[in-house]
Amino acid sequence: ATLRSATKLLSERLGPRSIKAAQAKNNLAVLLEESGDVEQAESLYREALEVWESSLQPNHPTLAKGWHNLAMLLRDQERPEESLEYYSRAVRGYRSHGNLNRESLGDVLIGQAKVQRSVGDLVGAASSFRESLAIRQEELPPGHWRIGTAMSLLGETLGQLGEREEAEAMLRSGLEILTAALGPDDEKTHEAEERLRRFRPAVMASAG
Repeated sequence: ATLRSATKLLSERLGPRSIKAAQAKNNLAVLLEESGDVEQAESLYREALEVWESSLQPNHPTLAKGWHNLAMLLRDQERPEESLEYYSRAVRGYRSHGNLNRESLGDVLIGQAKVQRSVGDLVGAASSFRESLAIRQEELPPGHWRIGTAMSLLGETLGQLGEREEAEAMLRSGLEILTAALGPDDEKTHEAEERLRRFRPAVMASAG
């Protein structure tokens, strides 16, 4: 309620086209989405983006973050085509930052890849997962669990593409990293184990 009041007050004092008011709307949208009010959250994300897109430079980091927020909401609402549009904008935005926000670009690429895979674009998904993995290997210390997750996801997609040898290597390496970094009982480790488990029967069936 306090943030709602502050957002309303900022809009009244600074005007609906204020960048600060847009930021407050975006912050409120995050909280509303987390609480389950997705419809209102989407509306506020779009209102904030409308202001930013007309007021900020195309390569401004705030824009990339805003596009990413909306892309994730649309993905979770199973609206993949709309989600991919905003993932694409976020990727372009973060790419324009050069070596800044590289880790954020890696996160956006992971999300984009998941949506690409959900609509059957396995080649595009593999490319996005592979680039994300490369970024994480550059930006994070060796053995970081986020590297393991990217490896496991890439391996799963390569397996779906029939690239079995590389797929198995990625799946095994990802699981090894996650087990060492997070332990065998972590949810992310279990997810990687399940990807490798699904891969093995698929290979056996294709060989038979």
